[in-house]
Amino acid sequence: MHFNNFFNTADTKRFYFPGKIISGENCIEKFSDFIEINKENSLWIFIDSFFKNDQRVLRLLNKVKNCNLLITYLNGKPQTEDVINFHKTNNKNPDFIVSIGGGSVTDFAKTILASCIFPTIESININNNYLKQKKDKPLFISIPTTAGSGAEASKYYVVYNKINNKKCYGKDWNLISDYIFLDPLFLKNLPIDTLTECAFDVFIHLFESGICKYEKSNFGLMMTLFAIPKVMYALENIIFKNRKDENYFLDLLESSTIGGIAISNVRTGNIHEAAGALFEKSTLNHPQTLFVFFKNAINQYKKNILTFEKTLVYHLNQLDFKIEFKNIDNIIEWWEIIFNNADITQNIKSKMINEIEDRKSLEKYIYDRVNNDSVWNDKESPSLNSSSDIKKYIKNSINQFLD
Repeated sequence: MHFNNFFNTADTKRFYFPGKIISGENCIEKFSDFIEINKENSLWIFIDSFFKNDQRVLRLLNKVKNCNLLITYLNGKPQTEDVINFHKTNNKNPDFIVSIGGGSVTDFAKTILASCIFPTIESININNNYLKQKKDKPLFISIPTTAGSGAEASKYYVVYNKINNKKCYGKDWNLISDYIFLDPLFLKNLPIDTLTECAFDVFIHLFESGICKYEKSNFGLMMTLFAIPKVMYALENIIFKNRKDENYFLDLLESSTIGGIAISNVRTGNIHEAAGALFEKSTLNHPQTLFVFFKNAINQYKKNILTFEKTLVYHLNQLDFKIEFKNIDNIIEWWEIIFNNADITQNIKSKMINEIEDRKSLEKYIYDRVNNDSVWNDKESPSLNSSSDIKKYIKNSINQFLD
């Protein structure tokens, strides 16, 4: 049996992560130790253009200058056509691939990696499409500069069509980074709204991996219950107490990677499914679309996650938060306060009011996506949701940002 096709049941569980993690201040200085530096070895490096003149990144590039080096600077969300054109131009596989950036840069690099080892980048290991590798895969190193998607530790990737914003996606354990370097210094200068959105992305990954009915495991649940309090407590200290020491930024980075590991061992839920559809129809970023559906998704099934709720609340209350958490509603309210404080909620409302002309058409588009996710609706959701339940969930979510 292909391991990608082995899914958890009520009785039998699997949990897997093939990568290696190195974390700590200035740990990135060691990344070149894992690369064979000589002219015979080719190295493709994908870098967020924001860091083009960053002195720390320039030092890293200097360490590997004696490789057969190809550097590509990226800006914006990863796009399918760019991946295809890149690999057509550079059709000989490299020995090493390095990603320096957030989730978008990492997903671009992962899709390039997929094009190196599979005959297609579309739907790898989706719907039993188990494709044999063409060649030995390049060694993949990730240096995340944000703490959000956990893409460096996730088997999933997604890129988007330039014309219609449709996603091209797939999953495979071979696409997880061989080495991940978590350096908190990259996060210190991130704007508060970006830091908040990234942390929320982490939270949702961890949350959804903890509530699915069968695919969750004790291994993943331990990660979730450890990392969610870390994320929230770090963010509260950074925002409200202005404590900007490296430990809190490292907590965010490590929790993001844990989220990528955890979500790779389950399926994402209806928060992600609805958010993905809205993302294709607006200029909202990924964490903003998640926030749109966050509250109403939980309202659908919160009566069915009482044990998870009680355990999570217990772990949160072991830390010195400004409030005492009594239930899941307090957690929702905490995030609403954080988003309002960073002016993200108002930004979401402004974008949706300006961009959404046909509310009913949008609701139908999102409904079709969520309703077609039969695995979540019929198997993994904590509660069975009827067609009318799903319509109500989507309508209430959209309305709270448009009315």
